[in-house]
Amino acid sequence: MRAEMKSEIIDDLLKMAVKNARKVVDVKELGESISGGHFVDPLFSYMLMVNKLAGTPLSETCETVNLNFVNLESVEDAVNYYTYVEGDTFPYNEEEIRSMVKYFNPDMTIDKLREIADAYSVDDVVERHGE
Repeated sequence: MRAEMKSEIIDDLLKMAVKNARKVVDVKELGESISGGHFVDPLFSYMLMVNKLAGTPLSETCETVNLNFVNLESVEDAVNYYTYVEGDTFPYNEEEIRSMVKYFNPDMTIDKLREIADAYSVDDVVERHGE
């Protein structure tokens, strides 16, 4: 497959990841806090698949990428969550998603993907996308 065609296919897959990033939402009341924001879970599985399809797998074995719960425990947490996670922006922008693909970022590894997932929180998104 030509490199240009392969790059276009990967770009299309990444655009689908960005477009569909909010298809799965799970919000449950837990006592006096709210837990949610788990819709990025599929993003990490998707990144494993995209890397494999691009011919640059992050691992040759089946991998698990865990994601922490997002707990909203204050009004500020809720405002930030609905502004930066559920608002007009996505938790990960196109550049950040592209950086998770080894084809575009040769330094990407399964450990780095796990680090990104481990860091995911409202504070993380605000730090990366806040004004």
